[in-house]
Amino acid sequence: MNPTTVELLNQSAPLVDYNLFSSHSALVDALATLLEGAAGRDARFDRYRDALLAELGEADGNELRARDLTQRLALAAQAALLLQHGPEPSCEAFHGSRLTSGAPAAFGTLPLGVDCEALMTRVLAR
Repeated sequence: MNPTTVELLNQSAPLVDYNLFSSHSALVDALATLLEGAAGRDARFDRYRDALLAELGEADGNELRARDLTQRLALAAQAALLLQHGPEPSCEAFHGSRLTSGAPAAFGTLPLGVDCEALMTRVLAR
């Protein structure tokens, strides 16, 4: 059996030396505003944010890591919103379980020292 080669004519040209994230100024500005609003409130968040923003500024290989970067952007946005509007026990649990080295771990895995009683009180009060 002879393999057949098919020429595909409906493919776009590869994006070379093009950063899709940084080319969308409205997205970049909105994310920067959100992340800067939480800056300085938690060292774990600051380290996570700085590493993520540095990586987003790189053009090489981001398309191959799109899912990972999207997940990390979502975590950074969640963390920033919690820091700005959430109760301290929730912030501590989220940051300790989602932004530290090795995280995200299995969903629901919390680090030692999290005030579980405060978390449960908040949940059951609703």
